[in-house]
Amino acid sequence: MSEVNFRPGISLGSYPQKQQTELTDLEQSVAHFFSKLKTAFTRRTYSQKYISRQVNKHQQALQQSSEQELTKTIQQLRNELQRKGLKKPLIFKTFAVIREAATRTLGKRHYDVQLFGGWLMINGQLAEMETGEGKTLASTLPACTAALAGIPVHVITANDYLAARDCEIMQPLYERMGLSAASVIDGMETGPRRKSYAADIVHTTNQQITFDYLRDRIEMANDTGSLRFQYRQIQRQRPGRHEPLLLRGLCFALVDEADSVLIDEAKTPLIISKSIPNEEKSEIYSDALYLASTLFIDEDFSADHKTRVIELTEEGKD
Repeated sequence: MSEVNFRPGISLGSYPQKQQTELTDLEQSVAHFFSKLKTAFTRRTYSQKYISRQVNKHQQALQQSSEQELTKTIQQLRNELQRKGLKKPLIFKTFAVIREAATRTLGKRHYDVQLFGGWLMINGQLAEMETGEGKTLASTLPACTAALAGIPVHVITANDYLAARDCEIMQPLYERMGLSAASVIDGMETGPRRKSYAADIVHTTNQQITFDYLRDRIEMANDTGSLRFQYRQIQRQRPGRHEPLLLRGLCFALVDEADSVLIDEAKTPLIISKSIPNEEKSEIYSDALYLASTLFIDEDFSADHKTRVIELTEEGKD
């Protein structure tokens, strides 16, 4: 996964998101199972000692570098990451630079366990860390690395307080890495909210980002085709057109308390609606009800009570 590039562009469009599928739930489950099985047999696993050793190779030179030299190194890494993607050697070097920048700006240095946790997260794996092991600091490793590669990053936390607090605490590190960061919390107006989502790294909660994505989906309407959607995106940027979308896509997320967010809170559906003017006259509905009353089940139409789907037969269509 570390070699896949998720940033908006020609290949993924201006608003990357999970593609809709026509597979049934069973087919999706089977496909997901075999995908996980393939990953288990093909993914290389690395020990904490190995990850730390690879990062430490760059540490001595970085510790001796001046602020100007560190800035130049960060810019070179940004260019390489955006050109080559999240390649393993680049990730190790970027981790080393982030650790050095954190030492200088925050007075905190990433421990080996945090380097290992950062490696797991940037490769799409779960990292279980005990309280006090520095999960917030560890998350800056994958967050800054992905952001330097041009990938919009969402750091999802349990509540608004933690989202705002973590963003404020890590702001000096983000700025030293040449990255912008903002938090999106409850009560923000649309303008500031959209501006915050334009930052390289966004701290927010699962409910905030879910509802904002649903708002974007309402605005998108049926513009789901790649070329049509990008065309409408260009139109939205012009004055007097539709409102621009809030997010820049669903590209890369780091989820704190993943078990709570992805399992416990996922049991509660989040629903949003939008009122649409009814342009049809009442007579049309009366006529439709009258026609429906003349149809006979199993003769003019079939009804699946389990899925609540009704289909007209050939006789019913006539």
